[in-house]
Amino acid sequence: MVLGCFSSLVAKIRRSLYAVGKSMGQIRHAVGSNVVDPKLLTSAEGL
Repeated sequence: MVLGCFSSLVAKIRRSLYAVGKSMGQIRHAVGSNVVDPKLLTSAEGL
């Protein structure tokens, strides 16, 4: 049971990281910078 929950959590994290990685070019362009502060990404996720 615990292993199944852990596997599900890992899968969700991997999907999130993949989505962010795939969108980094667009994120950098929108922010107007090649360097993006991880704190800003975390804040944006909460919106």
